[in-house]
Amino acid sequence: MIGNGGGAFAAALVAKTQGLTVLVLEKTDLFGGTTAKSGGTC
Repeated sequence: MIGNGGGAFAAALVAKTQGLTVLVLEKTDLFGGTTAKSGGTC
């Protein structure tokens, strides 16, 4: 999975609970990607 914004991180969590191996890559220095940068607001 590339990026760890709100949607991507939720998908990674669901995949992990289903027994899949998950690798999350994020290019920014913020945990949460663009969701963290925007404060989770539109």
